[in-house]
Amino acid sequence: MVDITLSSDHIRTAPIEVRRWIENELAESLGTRAPVPLPVHHEHLVPCAGDELARIFDFVRGMPPVLNVMLELGRETGAALPSGAVMFRLRDIAVHAHLQAGQVAACLKILNEALQELRSDRDVLFCAIDDEERCYIGAATQGAIREVWRAFVAAHEQMMPVKPITTTASPPYSIQPSSPPQDKPQDQVNAA
Repeated sequence: MVDITLSSDHIRTAPIEVRRWIENELAESLGTRAPVPLPVHHEHLVPCAGDELARIFDFVRGMPPVLNVMLELGRETGAALPSGAVMFRLRDIAVHAHLQAGQVAACLKILNEALQELRSDRDVLFCAIDDEERCYIGAATQGAIREVWRAFVAAHEQMMPVKPITTTASPPYSIQPSSPPQDKPQDQVNAA
């Protein structure tokens, strides 16, 4: 058993799911009410396999902001939730992707649309966004994003192997001493 002390500021700034979980645990331990099931972020949030993500990756490769947001969702900076989802703050994604929160939401919409088109199902979601500007993605999808990125980097390294760089203390150019000026023959000087 582990004891954790949380200040009211910690609880107040925690994600809504964490606050509800704390409330639920306290109510259950005090016997004041029956536990309430934790909310599901979205019933249409689906896990994506590596092959699907590779196709989505290929689709968004020409859209750098969308690709950056997708790769941000693969980072291990999200908060794992009991429901099997991983939560990210839109503002954190925006900072890392050098975008604004509204732009991140637009990129997430494109990712959702790409998955919907791929699966021919308008109800499935790659990720979900709540009212508190938090993004949710399945933990399996997050891991698959990392795997697709690693595979892409490995393939790129095979196509263009890294060549060792040799360095020297000499400059990359050489200076040749110039020969002393030769005197012009007298008849050339007179002709001028």
